[in-house]
Amino acid sequence: MVISGEPLVHLGDTEYRAKPGDGIYIPRGTTHGITNDGDEDVNLVVGVSKPADWQFVADE
Repeated sequence: MVISGEPLVHLGDTEYRAKPGDGIYIPRGTTHGITNDGDEDVNLVVGVSKPADWQFVADE
């Protein structure tokens, strides 16, 4: 859930502009990321349903 800021959310080949109060669902296996291209800090609350079922990919 976006608490503050308006991040650009990347889900697969699609981009969305999120706003405070928006929830973001990321289906399993979907390539995703978030870019803060604004002047305001972005604060998020993140929940993971299966924390042991994912692999960390370091940002290049």
